[in-house]
Amino acid sequence: MHARKKIVIIGGGVAALEAAIGLHDSPNIEADVTMVTPQEEFHYRPFAVLEPFGYQKTACMSIADLVAGCNVELVHDKVSRVDHTFKRVMLAGGRLLSFDALVVTTGAEPVEGLRGGMMIGGPGGNDNMARVLREIDAGVVKRVAFVAPPGASWTLPVYEFALLTAARVRTHLQPALHVMVVTPEQRPLQVFGEMAGDRVMSMLNDAGVELHAGLRALSFTNGVIGTVSGQRIEADRALSLPHLVGRRIPGLPQDRNGFLHVDAHGHVGDANDVFAAGDITDFPVKQGSIAAQQADAVVSELARMFGTQQESQPFLPQLHAMMFSEHGRTFLRAADHGSPLGEAVSDEPLWEDAEKIFSRHLSQRIRRLRSTKSVRARR
Repeated sequence: MHARKKIVIIGGGVAALEAAIGLHDSPNIEADVTMVTPQEEFHYRPFAVLEPFGYQKTACMSIADLVAGCNVELVHDKVSRVDHTFKRVMLAGGRLLSFDALVVTTGAEPVEGLRGGMMIGGPGGNDNMARVLREIDAGVVKRVAFVAPPGASWTLPVYEFALLTAARVRTHLQPALHVMVVTPEQRPLQVFGEMAGDRVMSMLNDAGVELHAGLRALSFTNGVIGTVSGQRIEADRALSLPHLVGRRIPGLPQDRNGFLHVDAHGHVGDANDVFAAGDITDFPVKQGSIAAQQADAVVSELARMFGTQQESQPFLPQLHAMMFSEHGRTFLRAADHGSPLGEAVSDEPLWEDAEKIFSRHLSQRIRRLRSTKSVRARR
C-alpha cells in the first residue's frame, strides 16, 4: 500500500482553484491536498470592467464554498519561504508543510504601467475610472486616453473601457468627448489574429474612438502622453493598464521580474516536484482562461506521476475571451498550435456555458454555487 502523496497549492486565484478542484475530480490521483492562501474570498474579476458604469459588481465567492467536498485542507496564511531541499513550505504563522509536489499559483502584482497616468485594471482602478466618469459628466474632461503600456500582455480591457465610455457619453447626451486608445500593438488584440483585429477596428470606428496603434507610451505629464517614438498625444486624463511583476517567495527560482520559468507540463525549471500555473509563470499572456489551462496541465502531470494515468496532457494554449461593448458581448477565440478550433469571432458563445473565464473545472463550480445561492434566495 503506497502512502498518499502530499500536494501543496500556494494561492487562491483561478489557477489554484482549478488545480484543487481538478485534483479532486481526477480519478487517477490519491493525494492529500493543502491549499495555502491568506484570502477567504475569491474575487471573480472578469466583469470588473462593467462596475464603474453601473452594470455589474465584481462577484465575491467563498473559497471554502468553491472547494467544498474536494477534500482540500484550506490554510489561511502567507508563505514565508519554500525549502526545496527538505521539500517543505514555511508559513508566516510558523507552521511547516511537507510536500511531495508543490504547485505555485501566487499570481502577479500590478504596478504603475504609465508614469503619471491613472491605473485601471489594478487596485483602485475602478475608483479611478469612476472618478474620470464624474469629471466627464461635469465637463472637466474633454479628451481621455486608455493606454496599454509596453509589455502589456492582455490589452482587452483598454478596448472595453474605451468602447463603454464612448457609449455612455452618447447615451447620456453629453457634450462631445474625444476617446482614444494608445497601444503598442500594430492592430487591436493582435494576439487573437486578423479577424478579431478587424472586428475591434470596426467597433472603434463606429464608436468614434481614435486608435493610436504601434505606439509605446512612456509617461503622462502636463496633459501630454510621451512615447518612445517621440510622438506626443494630448489628453486631459490617461488611464493605463498596470505593468505586472511576479509575487516573490524566497526559495523559488524567480527571474528578475519575479516570474517562474515553466515547461509545457508546469515544471519549474529542472525541478520534478515544483510546479507553477497562472500569472506567476513566464508565459507572456496573463489571463484567467490561460491560468486554468496551465493548472489543468499540472493536474494531468500529477496524475501521471502519482496516479495511474499513462501520459499527461501538456499545456497547449487556447485563447478565449468575451469583450463587452454597448452592443453586448463579443466572443473571441484563437489557438496557435494546430488546434482544429482555430481563430473565431462571434456575437454568439463559442464555448459551452460561456463564462468569461474559460475553465474545465472552476466554471462548473461557480455556476453550481450561483445556482445554490439563487435557490436559497428564493426560499
